[in-house]
Amino acid sequence: MAKSRYSILSKVIDAKDFNSRYESFPAVTGNELRNPNDTFITWDETQRLDNISKDYLGDSRYWWTICLLNDLKFPFGELNNGQVIRIPASVEYIFSVLSTKKR
Repeated sequence: MAKSRYSILSKVIDAKDFNSRYESFPAVTGNELRNPNDTFITWDETQRLDNISKDYLGDSRYWWTICLLNDLKFPFGELNNGQVIRIPASVEYIFSVLSTKKR
């Protein structure tokens, strides 16, 4: 079962209306998440990040780790044919870095 990216975040209760939300996701750059064992692939327009995530990370729900590692804010418009993207060697490594960045 995939670990949720929200698992490292605490819930915050709004004092005005008592609605809950997750705290802000930690600011992190792709450079901070790099691992020497990461894999590189060349993107082509027939690919999808969720499928790449399933193939390389074992679960399609980890597509967002590829976005973080490559500093992609909106991947649907940022990836071009022939562009080399980095695939994390370990999802657990990404979670450990994010946990240390937590406020």
